[in-house]
Amino acid sequence: MRDIETLDDIDAIVSHFYGTIDEDAVLGPFFAHLDMPEHVERLTRFWSSVVFSVATYKGQPLETHVALGLAPEHFGAWLARFERTIGDRFAGENADRMRQRARQIAAVFQLRLGLVPTTPLS
Repeated sequence: MRDIETLDDIDAIVSHFYGTIDEDAVLGPFFAHLDMPEHVERLTRFWSSVVFSVATYKGQPLETHVALGLAPEHFGAWLARFERTIGDRFAGENADRMRQRARQIAAVFQLRLGLVPTTPLS
């Protein structure tokens, strides 16, 4: 398996992750109201910024999650699905970086939302 190397690789991960999110009983309801093509594009920019250290994303992602009523199990389901999506397609330093950053984001978001994190910060 090869590592994540291009913006197309990031787009493939994000597109696959959200491609059937509406069928996910735990996560689907949180995404039902979104313009999914726009969301995929935005998240592709976000993750390319994370993986490739380029400034393609601007925004405050935490703010959009505050009013959603998220619980630790939502973060756990998101993280498991996201890590599986990456791991099924890619292996290497960038794939590891993407998974590690996802774990950190899940933990920090939970802390900022006043929840007890289900994922470690490291």
